[in-house]
Amino acid sequence: MELTASALRRLDDLDHLEEYWSQTQRLTKQANRGHREWSTSTDGALQPGVALQHAELASEILAAMHALRDDVATVCGSIVVRES
Repeated sequence: MELTASALRRLDDLDHLEEYWSQTQRLTKQANRGHREWSTSTDGALQPGVALQHAELASEILAAMHALRDDVATVCGSIVVRES
């Protein structure tokens, strides 16, 4: 979160803020796709314990991306809309 706060302080105009918001939305979609692919790719090649660890890790990464989107990108998007 500190890195995001630092990045937001460097956004000196709305074009940069809109680009940041857009990239965050894109990363969220990419995280959703990656989670689906990772969760379904355990085709028996992994031991059950390893497959469970992979599924849990994929879910944690997805949850982190959604938290970033919900906490930061939503605010950025509302600022861009309000100031446009």
